Amino acid sequence: GTSESLRVTDPNDAWIFHVLPDPTGKSAIWAAQRVPETGFAVLANMFVIREVDPNDKDNFLMSESVHKVAQEYGWWSPSDGLLDFTKVYSDGEYSHKYYSGRRMWGAYQMVGLDFPAEYTDLQSDPVYPVYATPAKKVSPQDMFRIHRSTYKGTPYDLAAPSLAGGPFGTPDRWKAGPAEVKVGGNWERAIGLYRTSDTYVTQSKVGASTGGVLWFGPASALGTVFTPFLVGLSDIPASFRSGHHSVFSRESAFWAACYAHNIANLKWSYAIKDVQARQDQLESASVEMVNRLEDEFSFHMDMSVVEKSYVDNVDKIVSSLWSLSDELMFKYASGFVNEVDNMSQMVGYPEWWLEKVGFKDGPPPPPTKPKCCHPSPNGEHDRHSDQQDMLTGKAAMRQFLRAGTY
Repeated sequence: GTSESLRVTDPNDAWIFHVLPDPTGKSAIWAAQRVPETGFAVLANMFVIREVDPNDKDNFLMSESVHKVAQEYGWWSPSDGLLDFTKVYSDGEYSHKYYSGRRMWGAYQMVGLDFPAEYTDLQSDPVYPVYATPAKKVSPQDMFRIHRSTYKGTPYDLAAPSLAGGPFGTPDRWKAGPAEVKVGGNWERAIGLYRTSDTYVTQSKVGASTGGVLWFGPASALGTVFTPFLVGLSDIPASFRSGHHSVFSRESAFWAACYAHNIANLKWSYAIKDVQARQDQLESASVEMVNRLEDEFSFHMDMSVVEKSYVDNVDKIVSSLWSLSDELMFKYASGFVNEVDNMSQMVGYPEWWLEKVGFKDGPPPPPTKPKCCHPSPNGEHDRHSDQQDMLTGKAAMRQFLRAGTY
């Protein structure tokens, strides 16, 4: 778009930064607000800064044009009090109502903060705060889970049983094509989105011996593994600095994650459990590695040892993601569930889905009644023939072969 809503952090400060072009097209209107140490803010494709106080320079920074342009265009007057930046300069939610607000509500809910899910207009009504204090300390793993949220367990759960999610409850709703334009309507916008190019979590840590950590997740957060990188690394492994969306490559971390996500859609409600188990395994190991290396480095001060561990960890994660895709294909190919000691499990479809799609209204059972038994050697009927239905076709052949009377 023509504006940006960004976060800027270092080990001591965190700021929300909004910027858009000024009417001349040669400069910018911008404002920034400090987020306190205990603050948790959600930015979801929309401005969130509300009243800006030019006299509070510890918590607000802004261009002179913020007030000048608003006054010139009649959008604000000093008699109105403090200028509401979002109300004055935001175009509101992109694409449709709840496009931003649902994600704000969902993220706040996941850190124990209860705000209204419904509202009239997010641009003019300050439904959600600029920031709030979570119910408990937020960890990197908490942030990973938030970035993967599809509102599970809420009224807006995209993976809940519905025809939109298919029999196996995928939360993915593809980008609109000609039919959607013709029919009209919208899907809920998840936080964890299939078409995300990358997601990252930064740790700007005070006093960290090895420096800040960037947790980078290529492709959708739903299928990726958040992988740690030190800000001070001398180089980045090829799998994370090469590759392009338009060229498939097995050397690319992006395609490793994208591939796993798409393979999981074979049987999402089953496969996502395997994906999440692998994510938890690799991300927990990475958290342990980051903490351990930070402690060890303060003693040996050998960055080459630290760098090797980080690079080895990257290689392990990318290799494991490619392996995961192969495992998912084996396990869920052709509608079955295949396990080494229990192959070709016929799990079929969920009962609710069969009811919805009219499965019971499909073709009836075969009209031919099976006969009961095989002929006896002397041409007489088996003594049980009067008590059983006659078998025909394959059923008769099976009975004949079992009897061994030929």
